Amino acid sequence: GEVYLPNAPSIPVTINMGMRMPAWYDIASLSEFDSEDETGIKKSAEYVKQLIATEEENGIPSNKIFVGGFSQGGAVALYSGLTYKNKLGGIIGLSCYLPLHRQFPVSCTANKDIPIVLCHGTGDPVVNYRFGEMTCTKIKLFNNNVELKSYPGMGHTQCAEELGDIKRFLNKLC
Repeated sequence: GEVYLPNAPSIPVTINMGMRMPAWYDIASLSEFDSEDETGIKKSAEYVKQLIATEEENGIPSNKIFVGGFSQGGAVALYSGLTYKNKLGGIIGLSCYLPLHRQFPVSCTANKDIPIVLCHGTGDPVVNYRFGEMTCTKIKLFNNNVELKSYPGMGHTQCAEELGDIKRFLNKLC
């Protein structure tokens, strides 16, 4: 199969004193979800959904397509995957959270029971581990097919154990 690893565009980011940096949407704070950039999140999700739709147009069945990402990319993958119109194969969320969480489960239709693996380090100083826990709890309200993998002491990064967990998740479903 093919793997696409799109990069976030360079945009001004409030938490970065308005300086441009690669980001899928603006971030005003690392601790509050109340001031989320809904327009930016939805714009990025539409971009991901268009990538998925193009694969479908090229003959790939939607249930063979997986979305995933790290940090903001993971947040966009969760939102895109859960709100996509056709059934997808699964979602991988690394060191992330569910953006616009108050819109769920209403925004989720075809992918209410999609397999999801969330991976998060307990020592993450950027996206606090409790956001990973809250995301898992929220998704479990409408989808029992979600699992949170924890990595003691790991910060905002990846580790070999996490990569092994992702491989097992994909092997189980592919």
